[in-house]
Amino acid sequence: MTPTSGEKQLKDLWAGAYEAWIDMPESREKVLYMKPTLNNNTSTMSSSNSDDDTFQFPSWLQRKQVFALTGHNPRGVEVDRARNERANEKLEEKIKQLIASRGSQGKDQATYWPSFGFSSEDDWREDGYAVAFSDLDATAESDVVRLAKEFEQGAIYKYRWINDEKRMERKTVGALMMETEETVIVEVCEKPVGVKLADIAI
Repeated sequence: MTPTSGEKQLKDLWAGAYEAWIDMPESREKVLYMKPTLNNNTSTMSSSNSDDDTFQFPSWLQRKQVFALTGHNPRGVEVDRARNERANEKLEEKIKQLIASRGSQGKDQATYWPSFGFSSEDDWREDGYAVAFSDLDATAESDVVRLAKEFEQGAIYKYRWINDEKRMERKTVGALMMETEETVIVEVCEKPVGVKLADIAI
C-alpha cells in the first residue's frame, strides 16, 4: 500500500522530530533532549567511552521498552489548545490505568513521565507522555498501540537501547497510519538554541 502525500509528510515529520523527556527518573537533566543523528546504522554504534557524561540516557533503560504517545491533534488534524490539553489529561489517566494493570513488579515496575516532540523549524509540537515497561512485558507494545488508536493517533514512538549511553533507536510504529513506520537513531543533545517550541512550557 502506497502512503498518501499526507502520510508521507507525517512520516518525514515524525522521523525528523526532536524529542524531550521531562523529569525522567534518574536523569541528570530536568529535560533530556534528543535529536535524530546523521548516522542511523546501528551496526556501527558502540558504547560511548567519553568522559563527558553531561547528557546521557539513564542505564536503567537497558531493561526497558519505552514508548511515547500523545492525545494531541487526532488523525493529524490540528485542533485548539484546550481540546489538546483535555485529551492529554484523559490520556494520562489511561496510562495510569495501564501501569496499574501490571501490578507491583519491583524494579520492573512500569512508569511514565511527560514528554513532547517538536521540530527545529518552530512549526510543530505535540505534548504527551513516555511510558517505560519491562523488556519482558510481551503485550506492552500492542497495549500502547491500542491506546494510541483510542485517541486517534497515527503512530507512536518505540525506543530501544543500543549499548550506547548517548544514543537510542527510535522507531515510529504505526497505529491508525501503518505506512508511517521509520527507524532512526536519536542522540541526547543540548536544548536547541533559538527554538521557542523547545521550551518546557509554551
